[in-house]
Amino acid sequence: MILLTEFSIHVAEFFDATIAKGADVKLATNWIMGDIAAYMKNEKVSINDIKLNPQELAELIASIKGGTISVKIGKEIVDPAHIEKMVDKVLSENPKQLEQYRAGKTKIQGFFAGQVMKLSKGKANPGLLNKILQQKLNATS
Repeated sequence: MILLTEFSIHVAEFFDATIAKGADVKLATNWIMGDIAAYMKNEKVSINDIKLNPQELAELIASIKGGTISVKIGKEIVDPAHIEKMVDKVLSENPKQLEQYRAGKTKIQGFFAGQVMKLSKGKANPGLLNKILQQKLNATS
């Protein structure tokens, strides 16, 4: 008898959603059970708490499978901690713009996203980047 835990049910739902978005089954399995599971264990978070959604994972897998990016670059792109460090760096280097954002000039978010993309040489996952950026920009406002 297989006992399904809440953890495994959520992981299975994430996997199914990733496949439904067109991801290769074997690659999705490898990513979810390998790098993503390791990240969840290290950070002590659930699949629902990671900053990557099934659509973004499916796009990443398609980029790797299509040869647009390497697996190594894919791992860097997915690593929220890596993107978070770049966001922190950009925010700390641009206090004037950060002050403007927090004063209500929210369109300047594009400036920050552009700076992080520049820092990552265009390799940061835009969806993940924007989630992290939103959290950071609104954290102490």
